[in-house]
Amino acid sequence: MSVTNYLRFATTLRCPDTARPLGIFRSAGKLRETKRVEPWEGERIEEICKWFNANLPCPHLDGNDWRAIFWFRSERQPMVRMLWELAAIIEEHGVFVEFIANDNPGMIVYNDEFQVAAIPHSGSRR
Repeated sequence: MSVTNYLRFATTLRCPDTARPLGIFRSAGKLRETKRVEPWEGERIEEICKWFNANLPCPHLDGNDWRAIFWFRSERQPMVRMLWELAAIIEEHGVFVEFIANDNPGMIVYNDEFQVAAIPHSGSRR
């Protein structure tokens, strides 16, 4: 039995520059900007994002790595639980969140204990 190493939460919202699906953090930010969320939901989104800002390193990628997509390490369960909570809030507002599991996300250009950034293999849809 193999264990999936990398997880991603992508949404039906699209990046205006690349037309690729937005990740969960950018989607949560866009949802808050619309002000369609209940006050408690906006506060919870802010709390979750602050938690990630305090606990997740912010990588700096080379300009050549603009195609890189971020993936969470599956064994980081506290982070994964917070991602599921954020996904639930986003989906309550009609934005579908796709959970993607992958053992080989592409050429890894960034790596830390919580996440990787990988340039997808040519021909892959993500």
